[in-house]
This record gives sequence, structure tokens and C-alpha cells, in this order.
Amino acid sequence: MQSLNERELDPRLIWGIFIIGIINSLFFIYGHKIVIDSLQLLERGYLLTEGILVPFGPRSTNTNYIYGTFISLVSGLGIFVFKKAFGVAVIILLMQIVGMYLLAKTSFLRVNPSFFLCYLFFYWISPWRASEAFIWNASILFFTSALFVYSLDLLRKGKVDRGTFLHGMSYVLTFQTHNSVIIFAPISLYFLYKKEIKFSLKGILLNVLVFVLMIAPTVYLLLKNPSILNQNTGNAYLFKNLIRGGEAIKGVTYWLRYPSLYFGSTTLQITDTPWSEKTFWQLAWSLIKWILAGGSVLFVLWANIKFIKNYPKSFLKDLCKVTFISLVLISAMSPVSFNFWHLYLIYPFALIPLAWYFSTLAHYRRYLLLLGVYFFIYSLLSAVGSHKHSFDFPQDKFYKTHVVNNIETLIQKHKKISIKLN
Repeated sequence: MQSLNERELDPRLIWGIFIIGIINSLFFIYGHKIVIDSLQLLERGYLLTEGILVPFGPRSTNTNYIYGTFISLVSGLGIFVFKKAFGVAVIILLMQIVGMYLLAKTSFLRVNPSFFLCYLFFYWISPWRASEAFIWNASILFFTSALFVYSLDLLRKGKVDRGTFLHGMSYVLTFQTHNSVIIFAPISLYFLYKKEIKFSLKGILLNVLVFVLMIAPTVYLLLKNPSILNQNTGNAYLFKNLIRGGEAIKGVTYWLRYPSLYFGSTTLQITDTPWSEKTFWQLAWSLIKWILAGGSVLFVLWANIKFIKNYPKSFLKDLCKVTFISLVLISAMSPVSFNFWHLYLIYPFALIPLAWYFSTLAHYRRYLLLLGVYFFIYSLLSAVGSHKHSFDFPQDKFYKTHVVNNIETLIQKHKKISIKLN
């Protein structure tokens, strides 16, 4: 590893990473297909601009609606400012930019310039993050997880009031975004038990106040229409994945997959063309993708082994250990089969071992350059045509047909779970 006394990292490298990541995300925003998950946000956002609040997030897999007003407020802001569907994706991207800024300000990620550079590179430019300038609630988890990481740093540095408030807000906002919020709990409890962090009563009370204000409309409707609690419950019960075994193991594997080149299925699938009908270039690209995907998972596994054996005992190492333990527990507890977006909250933690090991390699900057080119090409090709992206998709027409010109149907559809504000 490089010395802590090494000269400060050239800020031009950080700006380069930032700009390339933005460009990659803009590819995906331009090629954004509006799917069912996207419509759930767009409907809530447009209804809010029409004076109707839906204080519930989208339906969660086999459970129920996500509770709270946060998703509607985010979506409504995007529609209000831009008047188009892509506005919601832009707001999500802006939230992710704030998340990157918070991570860049986190002192325990600045252990040395080489690690810091590698970490920000993998976090920001990878298609795992870049493709998630996408209109669905999972994309917001990149912001809330970064907020959680940054708040831990504040708490460790003794900035208790501000740290407690931001730490609590990471829970408040994630709770209203995705059911995976429980992943945070073992991490907070562990460092609280180890006396690495402490909370302030003032910060907690502010969190309670914000949470009550954001959840009050939801509670009002639940009291008025208790039947909402029984919608879309499915066959979901705690520790279902532990009983099934395979799904619990699948969840744990995302610790290796998120830092790798084995990206989510929505971008990994360039076309739905059968293998026998692919052109030469499609076949070549498919082979390159899958070879790099499989090989990179093995590389990440090796990086984790090296991290466990060689990285000195520290807060950073403890953070990785407790997050992995939390991932194992949540994977076993989960009542639903995992999809790649379900565990995005561990993304900023899973990158740590890879970033450290990569930073110890000779000529690591050359490898970053090659990976940067690959990420750029991958993002462009995936945005042009993949499972949830296409440059030919009529985004504006689809949005107007299914949302703007369908307002009366939307009002009736959400009648039981909405409140008129005027």
C-alpha cells in the first residue's frame, strides 16, 4: 500500500471519474424504456403535480406497498421541474451525485490516494451504478446507502448531533424506498456496542419528527382503509429463503458480484435474439461480456481473500465484516427470491476489498484506464439496446399516452391510497 504521507491525489482524476460516470448515466437516461416499475413512480409524480398525494411507494415483491411519501415527493419534483418522464431519472441521478460527494468526504475511505481513486472509480463509473439512473425506487438506494456511510464517519469523529440526524435519515428515507432497510441495523448496533459511535437525543428527536411528518398521510389512509394492509401480501414469511437454502446463498453472492463485471440482467442482455440468430459482432460481444463477467467474479473473490488476510485490523475492515454478516442474516431472513436490485444497500461496502487490492497492483492506473474504456463502451451499447434500454423507445409519447392523457383513470386507480391536497 502507498504511504499515508503520499502527495494529495490530483483533483483532475476525480473530476475525470465524475464526468465519465455522468456521461455513462446520460446514455442510460436517453435510452430509458418506461416499464411497469417506472410507471409506478411516474404516476405518483404526475398525480402530485395535479394536487393528489399518494403516500405509498410502489408495490414491493410479494409483500405490500412501501409506506411513506418519499417516493411521491421525489417523483413529483422531477415531473414538476422538467415536465417530462426523464425528469424523475435526472432527480435520481442528482441524488446519486450527492451520494458520491458524501462518500468522497468520508474520511475512512481516504486511507490513501490510490485506494480512494480506485474506490470512487468502481463506485461511480461501473454500469452497476451508471445504469441506475433509472426510474424505479431501487436507484435511490445508492443515495441512502452513501448517506449511511457518511453519517458513520461523522459519528466516529464526534459530530454526534449532525451524525445522529443524518444516520437516522438514512433509515427514514430507506424505509420509504425499499424493504431492505433492515440491512443497516446490524451495522449500527455493532458499532454502538463497540462504542465506536454514539447517538444524541436531539438528533433522534429530529428524526422522529421528520418520520412522523412523512408517514402521517400514510397512517391516516391506513386507519381510514385498513384493507390496504392486506393487499399484495402473497406467500411471504420471514426466513423463507433459509428454508429454501439456494436463495439465501444467492443473496450472499452479491458481495462478490457487485464489485465485478457481472452486471445486472437488465444491461447484461443486449438483445433477446436467439444465440443461433446473432450476428458475428453480437456473438463476439456476448463472449467478451461473459468471459469478463465470470473471470471478474473470481478476481473479486481473490481480492476479498487478500483483504481478509493482509489488511490491518481497522474500522474499515470491521465495517466490511459486519456488513457481510448482515448480508448473510438478511439473505436468510428474506421472504422473497432475490433479484439484483434487492441488495443495493451493500454496494458501497462490497467495493472496499476490491478497491484496496486493486490499488496495491503495479500500474493499477493503466488497468483503471482500460476498465474505464470498457465501462464506457458497455454503457453505450447497453443503452442503445438491452432489456430495459433502447435509443428507439418513444419515451415522451409513451409517457403522455399512459400517464398525462390518462389522468382520470389514474385517479380512480389510486383512489383508495391517495389524498386530495386541494
